[in-house]
Formats: sequence, C-alpha cells, structure tokens
Amino acid sequence: MLQLDMVQQLTSKMETCSSLEEILQVSFHHLSQVLGNQNIAVHMKMNKHTDFQPAVMHKRSVFDEDTWKSRHRQIRLDYENDLLFQEAIQGKQSILVPDVELDHRPCHNACRQFGVESMLMLPLFVEDFAIGVIIVVGIGSKFLYTSDQIEQAQTIANTTATCLLKHVR
Repeated sequence: MLQLDMVQQLTSKMETCSSLEEILQVSFHHLSQVLGNQNIAVHMKMNKHTDFQPAVMHKRSVFDEDTWKSRHRQIRLDYENDLLFQEAIQGKQSILVPDVELDHRPCHNACRQFGVESMLMLPLFVEDFAIGVIIVVGIGSKFLYTSDQIEQAQTIANTTATCLLKHVR
C-alpha cells in the first residue's frame, strides 16, 4: 500500500511539471530521499536512431551539469559496448555495483575520472523501449542499498518513465 501511495503522490507532482528537466528533478529529489545520496544523473536516448547521452544531473550533485557533460564528451563513453549499461538495458532491471574496482562491467576510466566508487543503475523504459538509465553514484565513498531501497528506487524510475512519456505526447 505504501508503494501505491508513493506512486500516486509522485505522479501527481510530476504531472504538474512543465518540462522533462522538471520531471527528472522531482524524480531525483525522491530518489535522494530514498537512497540518502544526491549524486544522481540520467543518460537518455531521445529516439531509436540516436545513442544514449548525458542528459540531466541532480541540481544538488557534487558536479555541475556542464562539467559533467564536458567530461563525458572527453571520455567518449561507448554505451553500446559498456557491459554494465547494456546489462541494465537488456535485463530491464536495476543493478547495484557496491565497488566499481572489483567489478569488470563498469567503464573504469569513466569511474576514475568522476571519482565513482559505487553505483546503482535504474533503467527507464517506455513501452518496451529503453529511453534512459538513471545512475546513482557513490563519489568518494561506497554506498550500499537494501533490497527495499532498490525496489523503491526502481518504482520511482518506472513512474518517471511513464510521466516522461505522458509529457512528450
């Protein structure tokens, strides 16, 4: 019942938003409350013919959005060959990496560039089409989340994807 209440409240807030960025900031705010971490961003794919790209970052993240995007351009992350990114998309489920150095799937160069020590990947799907992945990162420290926190976070991501679809239609 709590999950349903959360979805209804979140949907209500998102439906009053006038832009995709506003919807994402509402999502990031709720994710940060559930996870206790404000280092949240989304990589999005706006249509079937474009690649994923850094899109929006939580306004309270340790990085500013321009620096974050600029650094991604320098790194040139290859989403098609990034094992972790592809696993999140193909598996259509969240993935927790408690220690990026001990896991072969993340792009270690990108993790080092940003100081990422742990990450949670939350895929965004609309009608079976992956529109993005919300990534919550531990910068300078590792974050561990309970299965309940991860489930709530994925529910927020799913609600966000639905509201993004409604907004663009």
